[in-house]
Amino acid sequence: MEKVLDLGFIDKERNIPGTSITEGREYKYIICNGKMDIAALFMKVVRKIIPQIAKSGGIINEDCRITLPSGECYFAVSYKGDISGWRQQIERGADALGLLVAEISHDKLILSDRNKVLLSECKIKFD
Repeated sequence: MEKVLDLGFIDKERNIPGTSITEGREYKYIICNGKMDIAALFMKVVRKIIPQIAKSGGIINEDCRITLPSGECYFAVSYKGDISGWRQQIERGADALGLLVAEISHDKLILSDRNKVLLSECKIKFD
């Protein structure tokens, strides 16, 4: 594919969203049941708070799930633009739906109850 598109080497290795700093982008993880339709849950969380808090930018589903040793599953989202607005949109939307959120710090997933889980102890799946 690299030769066809004349792009040089294409890195096929995906990083876990939030493990490296991306200027102007922030990552959150939202709890989900491993069998849930993530796309539908993503839209439900994003659209729960009306009017929308974020004034610019956008948000995407990162197609990455982290399953904790306890069996709890979280999916990744990222946003840019109005970082503070999107953070509030996600946190308030998740809270209104009774869902927990988490974020990555170094090599750990920090849960909203402040518990920490090493990423090395989790299963990572990219959709």
